[in-house]
Amino acid sequence: MTSLELIFSKILIVLLLIGIFPNIINCIIFYQNRFRRNACSLSCALVSTINILILIQGFIQILLSNVLESDPENSNLIYCKTRLYIRHSLMMINRSYTIFACFACFALSSKRVNLRLLINRINLIYYFILFIFFFWLIVCIHIPLNTNIVNNQCIMNGIYQWIFSIYLVIIAGIISPILMIIFIYFTLKNLKVLHQPRQILNNQSLRLTKRDSQLIRMLLLHVIIYIITTSLYPINMFYEAITQNINKSLERLSIENFILFQTTNFIFYLNNISPFFVYYFVSLTFRLELKNIWLICRNRNRIALVHHETFLTDQTNFRRQPTIAVIS
Repeated sequence: MTSLELIFSKILIVLLLIGIFPNIINCIIFYQNRFRRNACSLSCALVSTINILILIQGFIQILLSNVLESDPENSNLIYCKTRLYIRHSLMMINRSYTIFACFACFALSSKRVNLRLLINRINLIYYFILFIFFFWLIVCIHIPLNTNIVNNQCIMNGIYQWIFSIYLVIIAGIISPILMIIFIYFTLKNLKVLHQPRQILNNQSLRLTKRDSQLIRMLLLHVIIYIITTSLYPINMFYEAITQNINKSLERLSIENFILFQTTNFIFYLNNISPFFVYYFVSLTFRLELKNIWLICRNRNRIALVHHETFLTDQTNFRRQPTIAVIS
């Protein structure tokens, strides 16, 4: 690890640790009862939950690399096989939940009553969420089966690196962003209709709440940041696969390793750190909820402090009470 990479890795450790707490705040807000009944806000809560797991995994990896001054995946076979599996599985779950959030916002703003009724069936959505989670855990099992330590490097076996890079470009680099963009486009199209004079559709009034509209705007900016921060990773993996058999100079290797570190770590994790800040700056409702939570915590601390002071006062007064001697 070069001195520049070492500096960036230390900065990244701080960012990953700091990024965990805003995602915890997201979970506290979106897991409230009134938000859990909304598929879009529930998806935001799930994305934040997965973000916490991804950031913890990244924090442990970078911390171990700095403490041991070498990447532990290059010396420990179990860690080599499980690290990429866990990270990739969580990232695919995260992508799927983000896509589902985009679809949920599209369905909530749709003219079709059946679609709106479907997305409001929360019990069905819970089953779908569990299906996505276990689906990717099973599908991604091919990663540890095709990863080994060769010449003190944790690498993918032979042609599998080609297959994995193509798979990553198609799934993460093309299909996922396209699905997000499609659902966001049709959501914005639906919103344009809703901003016109009141719509009466299929004998039902279709009117999004202010909270739903802000959720859609939050998700739109979230998707933009997602595409910017994650699109370089599959491209870089594909480049690594097609140039793996080329003799490279030390200068070229240094440049490629630095770019690889940036795309797979520094820029990559910004997607998992950013949601709280996106939600805070875009949504007034989110800021009000955050303020309410802070006020509740502050009032509880004050009540606890008052009770403690009252208890101490009572104890002091009790000790100061004069004792009456009984003379027999």
